[in-house]
Amino acid sequence: MSSLVRLQLLTVVGDDHIDLPRYKCAVDFEFISTVARNVSFNIKKYLYEYM
Repeated sequence: MSSLVRLQLLTVVGDDHIDLPRYKCAVDFEFISTVARNVSFNIKKYLYEYM
């Protein structure tokens, strides 16, 4: 997770629970779809909106 934050693909949301951090995606769906397609990963299978 820390690598994704360093790459600015995720952002930390709030700092009230240091032992249970929350993250938010910092890139758009098109970027994620492109990466998933390049590594042959069906991202839609894991997204609630596409179930």
